[in-house]
Amino acid sequence: MSEIKGSHIISDEVIAAITLNAAQEIEEIAFPAGITHGIAERFGKKQWARGIKVEQNNEGVTIEIKVVIKYGVHIPEVCSRIQEKVKEQVEKLTGLKVIAVDINVTGLEVPDQPQQKEK
Repeated sequence: MSEIKGSHIISDEVIAAITLNAAQEIEEIAFPAGITHGIAERFGKKQWARGIKVEQNNEGVTIEIKVVIKYGVHIPEVCSRIQEKVKEQVEKLTGLKVIAVDINVTGLEVPDQPQQKEK
């Protein structure tokens, strides 16, 4: 068989969508408001405004993710799990080398406390 000549390009938006889906598997995180709305928005040009930034070069892919961590969990451990899951999925689905997955913890999700009546 002969090789077919040509190239394939995987857009930053597709890598961002893979990143979002992989990160959502981690239960201890949430995303800044608006990041998980609709498929059409996931593929929009304003991905960083949605919390995910992707940069590609000849060496591979660098990904930065904004997340909100649920209160009470060990933040470094959760960030490591996000990095591992994102790297694994992006490399598996795209064939691209992931150079870095940077996690930007932008807040804590604190559970609602029942309000006590004052006497």
